Amino acid sequence: MWLLLIVSLLFNEAYDNEKIIINLGLPKSGGESIMNALTMLGIRTVTWSSPNQFCPSSSFPVNNVTVGGINVPKVFYPSIQKTECFVCVVMQRALAEGLPPLEYFVQSNITAFLQMDCLLTDLITSRKISVWPQFQMLDELFKHYPTAY
Repeated sequence: MWLLLIVSLLFNEAYDNEKIIINLGLPKSGGESIMNALTMLGIRTVTWSSPNQFCPSSSFPVNNVTVGGINVPKVFYPSIQKTECFVCVVMQRALAEGLPPLEYFVQSNITAFLQMDCLLTDLITSRKISVWPQFQMLDELFKHYPTAY
């Protein structure tokens, strides 16, 4: 799939800049190489560690949310008091605020997502949190981005 997308982009087939590209892979599955190729083609990308602009201090705490329940089992994400900035945290924040999960990135013209999962530690509570949006948020991704690559 990735190879076909990148080849079509290289040969100037029509690419809609509004189209979302989501990698549902796991860590160490080539996401960084794909990110580099898409970046060279002028597509704005993000991988597991998100730029700090997406996690201002005012965005914490991030409220808890429950995701899934249709195509995947329901998963409860506990609130996050404070952490480093990860794609999964920004996605949880958007959902907790009633927005599509990738909304904050899309507002900044980032349209390719190469690794969304993270294992993090809440810096206030020291609680370990494991978030796997590419599996656990499939219902939300399908709902809001049905034509994504």
